[in-house]
Amino acid sequence: MINQELYNVFQEWANRTVEVLRQQIKSKNIKETDALLRSLSTKLSQQTGGVVSAQFWFNTYGRFVDMGAGRRRKAETQATNRAVWKSRGRKPKKWYSRPIHARIHRLREIVTLDVAEIALKQVLEELDKAK
Repeated sequence: MINQELYNVFQEWANRTVEVLRQQIKSKNIKETDALLRSLSTKLSQQTGGVVSAQFWFNTYGRFVDMGAGRRRKAETQATNRAVWKSRGRKPKKWYSRPIHARIHRLREIVTLDVAEIALKQVLEELDKAK
């Protein structure tokens, strides 16, 4: 089983991550921002063996915006066809991929420190019992 303090750290991290993603959506000037903001949510679950997983949900539209994918202009003539295929299309608005990787890196740092503190406390308790 995972320590309750550590589970609370995961919960705080997930909630803060949702807030960071909301800030990114607002700052990137994304269309249909309100719908994307309303769809953003998270759920933390603990599985057997103490494994904790965080799941994030949002409208699929958000992934396309993040990647810069979507519809191109229609190619009607040979001249416009050449221009359409040479154009870069939509530019990615990295509201999800960059922040989520930064947040995962931050979680790794936090958990490493917390696990080290928990292990140190357990060792000190065992040494005190041995006296």
